[in-house]
Amino acid sequence: MTKKHFIFDFDGVLFDSARECLSLAFDAATANPARWKFAREWQCLITAPADVAEAFLRHRYLVGPPWQYSVLLKVIAEKMIPNTTESFLDLCEHLKADHEDFTLEYFAARKRQAADPVKWLQNMKTIRKSCEVFQSLGDATWILSTRDGESIRRIHNSLLGTEFPAERLLPRAGEKEKWELLVDFGREHNARPESIF
Repeated sequence: MTKKHFIFDFDGVLFDSARECLSLAFDAATANPARWKFAREWQCLITAPADVAEAFLRHRYLVGPPWQYSVLLKVIAEKMIPNTTESFLDLCEHLKADHEDFTLEYFAARKRQAADPVKWLQNMKTIRKSCEVFQSLGDATWILSTRDGESIRRIHNSLLGTEFPAERLLPRAGEKEKWELLVDFGREHNARPESIF
């Protein structure tokens, strides 16, 4: 009998990290207001104003890769939030060349914040039901995420109180998308595409 594997996404499935994303994006933008001109009015603030935070958390679902958080903050600052996912993605495509390097600043902000684990982890909470199922499945579980493996393990270990083995992480590799990693995983474990849900 073929062994079953259960693969969980991390952010938004096991852990609600929306406030971490807000904190990191705001930190990255305000750390360099000369580069991210939309953030100039916020540069003396430690945290995002309530209206900015509310708009960011409401529209976070629009964002794919981390550099798009700068586009989201820009449209919030300019009060020009697109009405649809398609129009936001079109705008991102138009602004990609100017915003793509925000990813490096976003991860630099995560590194700064992770230096104070207590404060960093306060921005996250477990999604209880998902985590209960995840833990009940034992060593049949894997994690697939665009997040780096080290922070996945730190969050998991701290918030769930158990060690998650590094060999069961499927972090994003280079240019590969999540679906491509799933295809690779299926090949490695002899899972036919029609057997993958």
